Amino acid sequence: MKSWRDAIGVALTGLLMVCAGCDEPAPEPSDELLSAEEAAELRAAIGELGPLPESRSNAVADDARAVELGRELFYDAELSAEGSGISCAGCHLAELGWSDPRALSLNAEGGPSDAHAQTLTNVAYQEWMFWNGRADSLWAQARGAMIGVHKITPAALTQRLLDVEDYRAAYEELFPAHPLPADPEAEDEDALMRHVVNAAKAIEAFERTIVSRDAPIDRWVAGDEEALSEAQERGAKVFLRAGCLGCHGGPNFSDGWFHNVGVGLPDVKPIGAPDGEIDQAGADAGLVAALGSEFSTAGVYSDDPAWGQARLDTLASRVEAEGASLEGAFKTPSLRDVTLRPLFGRLGRVERLRDWVTRYTDARVDEDHAGELDPLYVPAALTDDQVDDLLLFLEALSGTLDAE
Repeated sequence: MKSWRDAIGVALTGLLMVCAGCDEPAPEPSDELLSAEEAAELRAAIGELGPLPESRSNAVADDARAVELGRELFYDAELSAEGSGISCAGCHLAELGWSDPRALSLNAEGGPSDAHAQTLTNVAYQEWMFWNGRADSLWAQARGAMIGVHKITPAALTQRLLDVEDYRAAYEELFPAHPLPADPEAEDEDALMRHVVNAAKAIEAFERTIVSRDAPIDRWVAGDEEALSEAQERGAKVFLRAGCLGCHGGPNFSDGWFHNVGVGLPDVKPIGAPDGEIDQAGADAGLVAALGSEFSTAGVYSDDPAWGQARLDTLASRVEAEGASLEGAFKTPSLRDVTLRPLFGRLGRVERLRDWVTRYTDARVDEDHAGELDPLYVPAALTDDQVDDLLLFLEALSGTLDAE
C-alpha cells in the first residue's frame, strides 16, 4: 500500500499531466485541504480503534452467555417498578445511535429525569460513567440505573430472574457462587443486591458489543486517501484547526474526561435515586462519589478489587490535582455515530447538530451554569462554509455497528 505522501505525489503529478500544454496554469493545491503535515498530525491524534479495553472487575464481561442474558435484560420492560414499563432500551434506541428521542429521559415515576441519556455507542471504551462520572464501570452504571431510574427493588429483580426460565438457567450457569433463592423476600439485602449486580454485569457484557467501527475516518486513518470526500477533508482541517481534538481526540473521539462548557441545570428536581443529591452536580462531586462507592471496581462486588483500586488511586490523584476545575464539568461524549442522534447536550435541549456545533464554536454558555469555564472552551470563529464542512466530516465518523 502506498503511503499518504506517495498518494499525494501521484495525484499532483497526474494533475500536472492533464494540464500540460493547456492555456490555463495548473491549479495550486487548495489550502483548505489538509497539508501533509496536518494529515500526519490528525492521523496520530485519532489513531486506530483497537480491541475493547479489559473489564477485570466483571468476570463475565466477555462471556457469550452473559451477552445473551444481558441482551434480554436490556430489552425487558419488567425490570422496573411495577407498571412503569421502563427498560434500558426505552432510553437507548439502536436506530437513534443508542440515544434517547426525549430531551430528559423518563424515570419509573412517569416524569422526566434530570439528564438526557447518553449514547451507548462504544461505551466500553469509556472509564467513568454517567455525565459526572459517579460510576467507574458499566455494570455499576447499569445497577445504578435499575435501582435509581427504573426503581426496581432488589427483591423484585431477583423474583424476575426466578420467574423467567431462560433467565434463571442462564444466571445460575454464569453465577454458580450466588444461586437464586427460592423466596427473595426471605433473603437478606446484601444477597439480593448481589443478584442486582450480577444482572448488571450481564448487561455490561451486552453493552460491550455495541461498537461502531470501520467508519470512513477509520479507513482514512489506515491510509485510504479516498475514504474522505474533499468536503470532509476540509472539515477535518477545521476539526484540527478549531481545537476540537482538545476534548474529542483519540479513536473514540472523546478524551473520556470532564470539561465545563457552560451547560446549565435541568428544569426538574433530582429524581430521588440513592445518589440523587449529586445527579445534577458536576464531576467534582461525581468522581468523589465513584471513589467512595461500595459498587466501585475496588469494592466487594468487584471480581478484581486490586485492579480496581489501582485505577481509583490514579483517579484520586487526578481529582486532587484538578480540584475546583471539575465543578460544573461533565463528560465529553463520543462523536462516533453522532449524526444518528436526534438531540444533543447533557440536557438534550438542542435538536440540530449544526446548532450544537455552533454553540461550541461560538463558546456560548447558559446563564445558570456552575463553576469556571474550561480554558479549552473558546470561540473558533468559523464561517458558515466551514461549519458545513465540519458537519460533513462528522458524518465520516459513522461506522458499522457490531450490535443491533
